[in-house]
Amino acid sequence: MPMVPLPVADISALIFDLDGTLLDTMTANRKALAATFAHYGVQSADLPRVPEGTGFADWCRVLIQRGLLPADVSMPSLQAICDQEVHSAYQEVTEIAVVANRARWAHGRFRTAVATGSNRSIVDILLGRTGLRNLFDVVVTRDDVARGKPAPDLFLRAAALLAVPPGRCVVFEDTEIGLAAARSAGMTPVDIRGYRDTGPAAR
Repeated sequence: MPMVPLPVADISALIFDLDGTLLDTMTANRKALAATFAHYGVQSADLPRVPEGTGFADWCRVLIQRGLLPADVSMPSLQAICDQEVHSAYQEVTEIAVVANRARWAHGRFRTAVATGSNRSIVDILLGRTGLRNLFDVVVTRDDVARGKPAPDLFLRAAALLAVPPGRCVVFEDTEIGLAAARSAGMTPVDIRGYRDTGPAAR
């Protein structure tokens, strides 16, 4: 099966986004978000569209600031409810083969990491359920950094933990803000959308 190509030869580490890159979580994410907001009497249809690549915590903070979620809602409470919804909604999550196979190939050849805007509790569920966790030396989540994408913090943290200079890292991403974060980190970005959405591996 074809894999996403490596664009440069002089690399030491491969860093993978999770949602929409390694795993097809779009439908599950929408269900979990809708169920989470419904706990507060808020219909997801009444909310603006989430910018692709935005982490759950970052998006909830925006909604609170705009007055679209109650001001007294705490992030820990929101996260706990979302975690509960994840357990049911994420039963249908599947890997994106063209990218997951690149991660399998890279395991043992390069240093590897996941760097995602999702929270640790959700990431642990997803990587455990899909059996992908053992492919990665490091997993960095939104809980581990001060700023989410498009800031470079997630990718720079992953490179530091891998002990690899940013310039020797390739990042696999599926959103504009993720690609911007990789470039801001001084890494080589790979837009996987063209490989994910077409060809034998996408079927």
